[in-house]
Amino acid sequence: MQFSQQLARIRQERHLGQEQLAAQLGVSAQAVTAWEQGEATPDLAMAVRLAARLNVSLDQLVLGEQPDPMDMTQPQPRRGEHLNGWDFLARYWWVLIAIVAIIGSFFGK
Repeated sequence: MQFSQQLARIRQERHLGQEQLAAQLGVSAQAVTAWEQGEATPDLAMAVRLAARLNVSLDQLVLGEQPDPMDMTQPQPRRGEHLNGWDFLARYWWVLIAIVAIIGSFFGK
């Protein structure tokens, strides 16, 4: 699916009109129309703003793909975002090893 189709689909899923999205981004409604019709594409900075406003990843907006949740090259969670227990262990397993080593050094003597 092309960017133009992705943008239109995601915008409609969010129940936003072209005019609403344009106002939120500070562009004209004609710009949004041109993006959705494939007549123009936003620059990178605007694509990032679009993805943030639509609450999707840039990959999903541009490529139509969801990021792989098991891919450890993905960015860390944003401030205020909560990790579930398994995500925490997958990212910070080394902290648990350090804690066990410290505790073991006190009781191992």
